[in-house]
Amino acid sequence: MQNTDVQAALAVHKDMLKAKHNVVDVGVGYKTTKGVMTDQPALVVFVRRKVAATTLTTTDLVPPMLGTVATDVVELGDVSALATDVTPKPAIHREKHRPVVGGISCGVYVSFGAGTIGLPLVFREGVPGLLSNKHVISPSWLTARDPSFVWKGARVRQPAALDGGTVDDSIAEAQDLVPIVLGQENDVDADFAPYLPGYPGEAQIYGLGAYNALGDAEPGLVVTKSGRTSGVSPPRQVISAGITLAIDYPGLGVVTFRDQIITQPMLSPGDSGSAILSGQTVVGLGFAGSDTVSIANPIKTVFERLGLTLQGPARPPASLPVPITQGLQSLLSQGILWVAWGFDARIQKFLLFDPAAPQVSDLALLEPGKGYWLNLKRNGLLSYQGKTTPLQQGWNLIGWPVA
Repeated sequence: MQNTDVQAALAVHKDMLKAKHNVVDVGVGYKTTKGVMTDQPALVVFVRRKVAATTLTTTDLVPPMLGTVATDVVELGDVSALATDVTPKPAIHREKHRPVVGGISCGVYVSFGAGTIGLPLVFREGVPGLLSNKHVISPSWLTARDPSFVWKGARVRQPAALDGGTVDDSIAEAQDLVPIVLGQENDVDADFAPYLPGYPGEAQIYGLGAYNALGDAEPGLVVTKSGRTSGVSPPRQVISAGITLAIDYPGLGVVTFRDQIITQPMLSPGDSGSAILSGQTVVGLGFAGSDTVSIANPIKTVFERLGLTLQGPARPPASLPVPITQGLQSLLSQGILWVAWGFDARIQKFLLFDPAAPQVSDLALLEPGKGYWLNLKRNGLLSYQGKTTPLQQGWNLIGWPVA
């Protein structure tokens, strides 16, 4: 949002507006009329509850205009971290999914709750893992209440235990990278969980498709999400960003978060951890809300605080099939290869290469990932692209390309 008048008005009037009774914070956005967001820039004044103007003093009333800039009052309601709903509506989002995707059930066994995998494939120091809220996948957030709470070794299940997940559904282990701290301002409720062996994630959100970029949540931006409880949301809009507010964490207390994204309501209990997307661009990580609004961490802040990237280490270029006379040139030049055999599963046939009878040979290529039998007249060395493999007289089984 680049309206200079409303930005200037925020700088001048924010402290005055925040001093009014019931006001939580003030941001920039667009005026909403009869439930529809218009294109009129406005100062958005967030209040815990809307009350009748007749119950407020003149000092506490929010004026409809401040100079040439309109104001808009938005009710936050009872904002809390989204505790689990035990009756999710779209069952598919709480079932077991392999490969792991976003928008589906997950949880850590010690809490018996359930939330949502936000991004199923992100990287930290080259290691692949998933992203969700700390209060979903990291029981360590409970140490803010009880320092003796032991969490090490807790595994993330997909689906969560509440949705039928067992110990055999353990896929990752959260890392406790950024604490949630009572008595000071926090900026993210997020954690990264590297995958256990054999459980790769796929960069897809169930019902929404691929994600491939990180972006900013500008007021008015149309967004959606896919979550464990309420599934894929209809289009919603960002109301404002950069907002500081207090979030109730059941069983823990009230936690203050700064610079948060406020959207029209799109998160239900159990949707905690959902990625907030605009198209294929991720802008937030949902974690809290009420009947009137939803709250998300800015995704760029999450990635910075947790040290994450969307892309992992570069993969080596795929190998291509090599003519057998080229790949086995070192053996041919020594005159020690009797024959080579390979099996083509596509046609269910053994193929032969006989250097003494090329006219009857049908094994022409060495293909990556396949094995070949080589019959040598004597011991020798197979050399290719700087790698050398010792072979013995008689039959040898090699994989291509040679290690």
